[in-house]
Amino acid sequence: MHGGLARARDIRRAGIGRGRLRHAVDEGALTRASRGVYGISPLTAADVLRAFMIRMPANAVVGFHTAAALLGFGVLDSHQVHVVIPAGTAHPRVKGVVAHEAVLSTEDRVIVAGFPCTSPARTAIDLARAVRRLDALPVLDAVLRSGRCDMDDLSNELECHYGLRGVRQARDLLPRADGRAECRQEKRNTKQEARGN
Repeated sequence: MHGGLARARDIRRAGIGRGRLRHAVDEGALTRASRGVYGISPLTAADVLRAFMIRMPANAVVGFHTAAALLGFGVLDSHQVHVVIPAGTAHPRVKGVVAHEAVLSTEDRVIVAGFPCTSPARTAIDLARAVRRLDALPVLDAVLRSGRCDMDDLSNELECHYGLRGVRQARDLLPRADGRAECRQEKRNTKQEARGN
């Protein structure tokens, strides 16, 4: 078991056949967390994320929107799990998972709630390069507001992304980032309230 989860093949190796496994699922004792991965019911969101990671290559790390949420500055919603894998690494196509191939190393990682994640600065710059300009600045504001990194960390990380797609957008926006800025939702609500009065 990997933190309460197990692959179907490992369950079978333990002497539990397909019939018994299916019965355990039907009875509610086990739940399928992801294709070929089962856990003890009820499953948590962390269990489901762990199940996805079990199916990824060993060098995969949580990144982008998912890492930002785990790190405490997730201001962009995503219904998918985002992972980062080294370019050229074979990986399974898993429904609900977006695998971002990266030429940058995934060795600079942090562990959050038991999950390997891209560092806060890397996560913020990856997002600032990849998302719409309208969404990128709130990400930079949020990471600074979280205290997970500072402007120097972001500037140093930005240098590592030289020549990569979207780096110009991130470079343009970084000087405007302000950890004291209100989140975009708060600004929108304030404007709506002002119109209503």
